[in-house]
Amino acid sequence: MYIGIASHNDNPCTHGRLAALDLDTGNVLWTLKLVPDRICNSDTSIACTSDADCGTGTCAEGRGAGVTATVATDPSGSSVYVNMVGCFTFPSIGDEDSILKVDAATGGVVWKTRLDPPERFGACANDGSIECRDSADCAFVTGPCVTTSIHHDFGFLNGPLVVHADDGLGGTRELVVSGSKDGSLYARDPSNGSEVWTRAVAPKPVTPAFAGFGLFNGGVGFVANHFVAALNDLVPTLTSPPEHWMAFNPVDGSTTWQDEIGASWGSIGAGGGLVVVGTNATNVLYVYDATNGTRLATLPMPDVVSSGASIVDGTIYVGYGIFGSTGGVRAFGLPPPLKGY
Repeated sequence: MYIGIASHNDNPCTHGRLAALDLDTGNVLWTLKLVPDRICNSDTSIACTSDADCGTGTCAEGRGAGVTATVATDPSGSSVYVNMVGCFTFPSIGDEDSILKVDAATGGVVWKTRLDPPERFGACANDGSIECRDSADCAFVTGPCVTTSIHHDFGFLNGPLVVHADDGLGGTRELVVSGSKDGSLYARDPSNGSEVWTRAVAPKPVTPAFAGFGLFNGGVGFVANHFVAALNDLVPTLTSPPEHWMAFNPVDGSTTWQDEIGASWGSIGAGGGLVVVGTNATNVLYVYDATNGTRLATLPMPDVVSSGASIVDGTIYVGYGIFGSTGGVRAFGLPPPLKGY
């Protein structure tokens, strides 16, 4: 059993890690640390044990790279794929903002793909988009290097998908696919982590304009040979935001269909030829044809829906409620027009 450790509300930000437990005993078999124990605040790429390792800087506790979502395993169970998420109160260090393939037996990293660059503690006072170690890095904008309190907080709230998908040549290929808070959907080769394709749904925000909730928050699904995801909003709000319900071609990540449902945290649910999703915009659950994206039904809910629904034996089960609202579970029998799906 694999357990991810992450921060609660990023305050304080903790040491992200992944632990493997023996199912029979609960004993910890291995723990994979995803950030160094300590790093230099003058250069976050340097691991340290004391201030003496940091020159003019100090040795600070390392934080971040939380694992908030379920890992994925390959069919043999020999490999584990895991995503890390950022922390708005601490710069991105270590393996944050990355997808990792891990040896299931030992916890050793087989490959890792970092999708956003590491951050520093400082930014130029006159241009917060320029990160700095000291004021010399800010010479072009004529201002001091100051410590920042908010960082870009990209990475993945959702877990990776490992699927066999259409390769565009009459066959299939295995992909590792994850949707990032930074606005992009990433497909990687599971053998080595190399890029197969990247779909930038929205431009990546520039630090320090973004911290917190991003574009892909809920779990991405793979159904009817395309990837499906509900989208949230970036900060600052885009002048021309994408529609918030999209399906992506597995060959190149292009859009196969889309619909406007309002900003959503929703993880998708699928089964029997249907795909369903909730939204933050209104208290409903939307039901779609999984093949062509036709909206088939709009089902009333007591509150907003962010959980992924389950479709079992002709019944949709879905949780509702978020951010302190009174939550619960509602079940819907599929109406006659949907029974054929």
